[in-house]
Amino acid sequence: MTVDIENRPKYGYAIAYDENGIAPTTFGIGTEDQWSGVLFTAEESGYITEIDFGVIYSGWWNGNVMNYVVYVYDSFDGTSPGNLMDSVSGSTSISDWITVTIDSVAVASGQDFFVSIKFINETYAFCFDNTGQLSGRSYLSGDGVNYDNMLSAYGDANIRAKVSSDAFAGIELVAAVPNEIMLFPNYPNPFNPETTFSFNIASLQETSLRIYDIQGRLIETLVDDKINPGFHTISWNASKVATGVYFVKLISGEKIKTQKIMVLK
Repeated sequence: MTVDIENRPKYGYAIAYDENGIAPTTFGIGTEDQWSGVLFTAEESGYITEIDFGVIYSGWWNGNVMNYVVYVYDSFDGTSPGNLMDSVSGSTSISDWITVTIDSVAVASGQDFFVSIKFINETYAFCFDNTGQLSGRSYLSGDGVNYDNMLSAYGDANIRAKVSSDAFAGIELVAAVPNEIMLFPNYPNPFNPETTFSFNIASLQETSLRIYDIQGRLIETLVDDKINPGFHTISWNASKVATGVYFVKLISGEKIKTQKIMVLK
C-alpha cells in the first residue's frame, strides 16, 4: 500500500471506453501504415496532458520495433479529423500500454476531440477491447485522412486520454472548509495501478477512507485517524487487486460520501 497525504488536491480525469483493456486479437486492412482512432468527449474543461494506447503482442509486428505517431485533433466529423492540435512520434520494443505526454492542449467542457495513432509499416498493429460494451467511438484508416468506424462493430480501440484541470485551483481560504465533507473525483479514473483521491472535511473528526469491492467487502483502509479540516489528497496503488469496479467510502464524523472507481489492467 502506498499512501501520501498532501495539503492541496490534484484534479483531473481519464477518459476510457475500453473497460477490459488489451485483448490478444487484431486484424489488418491491407495498407502499409495503419491508423487507429477514438472520438472522445471532454467531461469538463481542462488540458489534455497524456495519451495512453495499447500495443499488440509483438508476434504480430513486422519488425523488432514498433514506430508510431500520436495525433490529437480538435474535432471529428465522423469521417475526417479537424485541426491538428499536437503530434508526438516515438517507438517501442515492448507490447504493453504506452504513455505519451501531450503539450497541455486545451479542451472545453463537452468538446469532442479525436486521437489517432499511426502505426508505421505494420500490417497488424492496433489492439482493441473485444469483450467490453461497444461504445461506437473507434475508427480505422489506411491514410490518416479518411476514417471508417468498422472497428466499432468489433470492440473499442485501446486508446485513452488524460485531462488535467485547475477547477479547484485558487479556491479562497474561506471556501476551503465547507459545512460538510466533500469527496472529489479521483484522478485518473479508470486507472492502472495508481490513482489519487482528494477530499475535504469541515472539522477535526475521526475520519476513514476505505476501498470496497463490488460485493461490499473491505479491500483496503487508506485513512483511519483524526484528520485536520481542509483539503487532503491520498494516492492508492492498486497493483495487488484485479481489474474491476470498486468503491471508495469517506466517513468523517456522521457524514459519508461514496464514489465508484475502476481498475483497468
